[in-house]
Amino acid sequence: IDRLADDHTNAARLSAGLAEIDGIDVLATNTNMVFCRIDGDAAALCADLETLGVKVPEANDLRLVCHLDVDADDVETAIDAFAKALA
Repeated sequence: IDRLADDHTNAARLSAGLAEIDGIDVLATNTNMVFCRIDGDAAALCADLETLGVKVPEANDLRLVCHLDVDADDVETAIDAFAKALA
């Protein structure tokens, strides 16, 4: 339970970072989850992100979850990867 505060903080940072990227519409941030919609080709984005070390499903509507195995550095990596993949 003590770790939940970290997960919520990481999700808030992920949400804020993604909201600054063109091509991403952050729909909601609930506790440790970020819901967003991606413009464009989901398969191509998924492939580009994987080469940058981030795995997401091939979908335009995403639910990104911060949990025990996701730390602040991982969140920054994900934000940077989305920014590069959507540039």
